[in-house]
Amino acid sequence: MIIKRILNHNAVIAQSKKDIDILLFGRGIAFGRKTGDKVNPIDIEKSFFLKNRDNMTRFTEMFINVPLELV
Repeated sequence: MIIKRILNHNAVIAQSKKDIDILLFGRGIAFGRKTGDKVNPIDIEKSFFLKNRDNMTRFTEMFINVPLELV
């Protein structure tokens, strides 16, 4: 999977081989990474995908605006 957008050090949106956007969580999963880098599968603790791209956009915006302590 390739990093498409970094949300914070612990969350990224990645693109799978099948062109599906996936929200990935893991401690430090994005630390020292940049858009276009590959995700290390060992770093993935949780993954979510939404079938509708509009829903993924809304979910991402909501995630960015919610304090990390509440996630």
